[in-house]
Amino acid sequence: MLADQFGQKYALTEQLAIALQFSQILPEEKLKATKALVSSSARTVKEYVERFRGGLPGSVLNSMKYSFSVFLVPKVANRVGGADVAVQFVKIDEASAEELERLEKLNVLIREKHIPIANLGHFKPSEVLERLRGRVAHPLNMAVHTSAWRYYKVRPPFGDPHPERTMPEYCLYDQTHEDYVYTPAWVEKLARELADAGQYQKVVGRALPPAPAAA
Repeated sequence: MLADQFGQKYALTEQLAIALQFSQILPEEKLKATKALVSSSARTVKEYVERFRGGLPGSVLNSMKYSFSVFLVPKVANRVGGADVAVQFVKIDEASAEELERLEKLNVLIREKHIPIANLGHFKPSEVLERLRGRVAHPLNMAVHTSAWRYYKVRPPFGDPHPERTMPEYCLYDQTHEDYVYTPAWVEKLARELADAGQYQKVVGRALPPAPAAA
């Protein structure tokens, strides 16, 4: 079966219907043919994908229902062609509109990684009050905000042994700074509740000051 035992003429390498996986013999001609076949197959698959995607309506092509996301990690190789696959990475914020249109279908675009920022999108009590001004006509100060979180019980009182036991949709405990931050939903809740004079009095625990007399 092996060429070095029976000679190239009588070897069965080219005639076997089922490949012998333990054989490492791969003639040069077969190697070239294999490379050509793989190259042709890859081109055929690429063309099929492009035709298929090109025939999809925009509503389907851009729908998250049919989206499949993957992460491709660049693999460093110590020689040209040493990586598993050749992929061109293009930074999306540095590419022109024409280049993005050309690369949109099959190439990989690198988006800038956004490092998570602690408490991003959350507010300190003073920032909550600032966002309420103009939306609530009644007096607003830190005492009003303190009365509000106590009334709605969105966080434990001062000195509680479990400060993390909050209503997370409205308030979160920042262990690093040992204080609390509040969510946009909390701002919206107070904007609705405190705009009503009766509810404002319930939350704050005192009557509103009398309106100035008309001139």
